[in-house]
Amino acid sequence: MPTVAVLLAWGALGAVLVGCGYLVRSALVQMLDRERHEWVRLADFWVGLTVLVTYLAVWNLWRPVNSVAWLVPMVVGGTGWLVAMRKHTHRIRSTSWLTVALGGVAAVWLANRSLLGPWEYDSGMYHLSAVDYASAFPTIPGLANLHSRLGAGVPHFLFTAFSGSGPWSGGGHHLANGLLTLMLIADLGNRAIEGFESRTARTYTWRFATLLLPAVLSVVAVDTGRRISSPNIDIATFFFVVVGSVYLAEAVENWNESAALISVCAFSLAVVNRPFYAPALIAASIAIVLAARRVRVDVRGLMRTIVVLAIVPALLFVSWMARQAVLSGYPLFPLSIGGLPVDWRLPEPVLADANRWVRSWARTPGEPPKAVLANWGWLSGWARVRLTDSNLLGPAIAAVCVSATILRRRTRRGQSSGIHVAPLIAVLVPVALTFVVWFVGAPDPRFVYAPLWIAPIALLAWLLPDVSEPRGVQATAVVLGVLALLTVGFIGVGHAYHPIRANGPGPFGAAEPGQPRVHEVVTVSGLRIWRPISGDQCWTLRLCTPKPLRGLTLRGATVRSGFRYRYLSHG
Repeated sequence: MPTVAVLLAWGALGAVLVGCGYLVRSALVQMLDRERHEWVRLADFWVGLTVLVTYLAVWNLWRPVNSVAWLVPMVVGGTGWLVAMRKHTHRIRSTSWLTVALGGVAAVWLANRSLLGPWEYDSGMYHLSAVDYASAFPTIPGLANLHSRLGAGVPHFLFTAFSGSGPWSGGGHHLANGLLTLMLIADLGNRAIEGFESRTARTYTWRFATLLLPAVLSVVAVDTGRRISSPNIDIATFFFVVVGSVYLAEAVENWNESAALISVCAFSLAVVNRPFYAPALIAASIAIVLAARRVRVDVRGLMRTIVVLAIVPALLFVSWMARQAVLSGYPLFPLSIGGLPVDWRLPEPVLADANRWVRSWARTPGEPPKAVLANWGWLSGWARVRLTDSNLLGPAIAAVCVSATILRRRTRRGQSSGIHVAPLIAVLVPVALTFVVWFVGAPDPRFVYAPLWIAPIALLAWLLPDVSEPRGVQATAVVLGVLALLTVGFIGVGHAYHPIRANGPGPFGAAEPGQPRVHEVVTVSGLRIWRPISGDQCWTLRLCTPKPLRGLTLRGATVRSGFRYRYLSHG
């Protein structure tokens, strides 16, 4: 029954988001082409998610993300479905029975794995706290003064809070990442099956998307307790970048406004969750503009296209920055640029110290930032650790497949040129820019799961024989099988396939999140807060922080009024 309950919750969430996404996407596309009529597609989910988190960021400025927040999305989503059924029912394509069967198996497996506890360490440190504060309060001014990690207005936490605000109260962390995984697998899987059934679908984008399926499955299967049943930002960002890259390839290879909109929405979601993907978004946007220029030859038409495609991402960024400004006093948190002259602003020395720890920890965990960041001595140790990092096994297998394909591939006229080159370059440039920013900033592989997989698979999709010929299809199928067996099978066997029996006290019968052992700290203003006795995990305990400021005080009589400081001193 708990597994069925998760499936039903996903059905409700997915229907609302697809309906919202369809309504917005079809309206924007018709602004560009009044004669064009769109129909529902799985990828409307990603547009709907962008619209939803934009709405939630604004909503949470005044209201907690509770069950009342469902009213507007339900109305918008329902309207979207009514419009679709009224105008375009005859154009909604039927789905292959194989797609339905395989999707059903994936859905049941994911739903069951979602019943694990939130094992991700960062979930105990600040993920679940951020979700809890968003669920219980409007955005709290200066919450970053209590815990610097809570200064980031991560939209994924708002989505998690929204997911857990229905009848399954408090169970958002069991729903959010699992639903993202399911929708991505359904999208890629549907593409793959349609391509094998119909040669007309066998494009570069088809091969690229099909070969990404094992990557998605292996990244999830390697540790479902940390990546499915936790509100893990890194995995959510992985999904957004994969979606953005696939639809970027589609928009560049065979221009259509819907693919372009989905791509910029997905990359925008990646940026607001992990800001160092901003260069990737810029590069993807440039590629989309260049692709649009091929069909919108007049300047006026091109500018109209750019403006329409930018509406949803622009609203997302404005709402995200507004919420961050309230949480920390910095619209571009964790950057100190544009800090506001407000009494709740996080002290710049505290922000700088937190940023140093993040950069240092990504290079050499546990070592003092002063010693790590002073020179490049960390590089040799970092490289040795990376050689034994299990997260790099899958991308390494993909890279081996690329090398083997290059060795066996015979040069054929036109094989490495023409229509395949543009989407390949469009995909690889954002990946390359991300690697540069990542290595200079915080070179922990978990921040770049998607680029690590996308780089070799994009090349592999380009190097394989032309899929218009039987041997091309066979080669793609063989490579796909090798990737699937070596990644999903090797990594997942033994801990990803046994059923979970949920008989705990938490939502869906799952285990409750952990609770820390704490001691009380009293600030100079008399405010009583909590500090973990060991470690830095507060889980969902409110007024808890691993680094309390002795000068911390409330701005008013309650937590809702927010936090500020009188002077800097750690307790």
